[in-house]
Amino acid sequence: MSDKKKQKHPGGRPSKINSINLEQLKKLYLANWTDKQVSDFFDINEETLNAWKKKYPKLSKSIKDWKIEADRVVERSLYERSKGYQHEEDKIFCENGKVTIVPTIHHYPPDPTSMIFWLKNRQPEKWREKTEIDLGLKENLMEKFNQLDVSQLKQKLHEFTAGK
Repeated sequence: MSDKKKQKHPGGRPSKINSINLEQLKKLYLANWTDKQVSDFFDINEETLNAWKKKYPKLSKSIKDWKIEADRVVERSLYERSKGYQHEEDKIFCENGKVTIVPTIHHYPPDPTSMIFWLKNRQPEKWREKTEIDLGLKENLMEKFNQLDVSQLKQKLHEFTAGK
C-alpha cells in the first residue's frame, strides 16, 4: 500500500488552507468582504474558514486586524462627509481641438445625514431619539407606579419637564 493511501484526511478531502493566497485574502477583507463572501470566493464553506481561524490564531488575528482597518477607512470617510471636505481635481476642456487642463478644488458641503448618524453613534446619551423619564422610582417600578394617583403622576411629570 502506498503512503498516499495510508494518509487519510478527516472528512475525506485534503485541506485547501495551503492554496489560499494570503495577499488576496487580505485585499478581500480590506475591501470589507464578509466571511461568507470570502468563503464563497475561495470555494470553501464558511464553517471551514471558522475552523481555520480557531486552528491558526495568527490567521484569526490578521483577519480581525484587516476588518478593523476596513472599518477605520469607512469611519474616516463618514467623518469627512459629515463635516464636509475638498480635494484638488483637474477639469479638462476641449475647444476647437485644443485641450485645456484647469486645476480646481472640488468642495463637498457637510452632509446632515452623516452628521446625525455620527452623533447618534458617538454620543448616544445626548443625541438618541429615545427619551427616558426618571420618575424617581428605582425599585419595584410597576408596583410604585400603580400606587400613585393622577395628581402625583402629574406632579412627577411637571418636575421632570421643569428640570429640562
